[in-house]
Amino acid sequence: MSTGFQVRPAELATASLAARRAAEHLRTSAAGAPAPELLPACLTTVALRDCAAAWQQALALIAAELDGVADRLHSTATGYRETDAEIRHGFLPAARPGG
Repeated sequence: MSTGFQVRPAELATASLAARRAAEHLRTSAAGAPAPELLPACLTTVALRDCAAAWQQALALIAAELDGVADRLHSTATGYRETDAEIRHGFLPAARPGG
């Protein structure tokens, strides 16, 4: 029997780290590609140079999107943890004056 929708902040935080690592990997991969301006200038290499430049731009955009996903996942995990703590605190008996 299903208990309904559940959020596990630790899993959100793990997904956030995975997205951040993927973004960094894309940046590193793009940085390791030969600079388009260093390729020789024949017709085929001009096309390859343009393709490589476009691919580097695409990887940079994807990395930026993954960073945004990671930020939102992290923020959501933090929000759930804070809400859980507030709820727990709300159920604790109030401290009595004088102990």
